[in-house]
Amino acid sequence: MFAGDSAYSPTLFMNTGKKLGAFDLAILGIGTYGNRKYGVNNHTTPEQAVVIGKELNAKTILGIHWGTIDLSDELPFEPPKRFHAAARKSGYSAEKVWIFKIGETRWLPERRDLK
Repeated sequence: MFAGDSAYSPTLFMNTGKKLGAFDLAILGIGTYGNRKYGVNNHTTPEQAVVIGKELNAKTILGIHWGTIDLSDELPFEPPKRFHAAARKSGYSAEKVWIFKIGETRWLPERRDLK
């Protein structure tokens, strides 16, 4: 699931998780939340992103959309720290919470049940 530029909705993601079942990976925006100069109602905080991951029943969550363009007031490396802290509090293990380094890639396991 790729959430794109999404604000948190108390029903949208929960209903999606219920309707479609568990996701292997949720790709979630975690930046541009400080003062919301340009992101009112279309970006999530790192904590909201974790809630979205839980509501989607996502096995792994990947935090994206942070630290590249100065569109809000949060410190550049604050979003991943808050994302990891919120994920730990929500029960995600460290290996199920991803923040990529610049240029990093990862192989995803093949889903044989989809063939």
